[in-house]
Amino acid sequence: MLKARVSGLGEDAALARLDLADLAAKVRRHAELRYGARSRDCERRVMARVEASAQGVDCRFV
Repeated sequence: MLKARVSGLGEDAALARLDLADLAAKVRRHAELRYGARSRDCERRVMARVEASAQGVDCRFV
């Protein structure tokens, strides 16, 4: 569910990485969003880091 909400950032980071001359470089994007699990009654603030590298796109959430 969270990955779907930041999928646009992943695409943006991957496309930005293609424009770089250094193929080993990483491109990072950050976002803040509100998320409430179905089992909870309140929403929480979630920070997302999306990184595009030679291995692909990676999403981390805190």
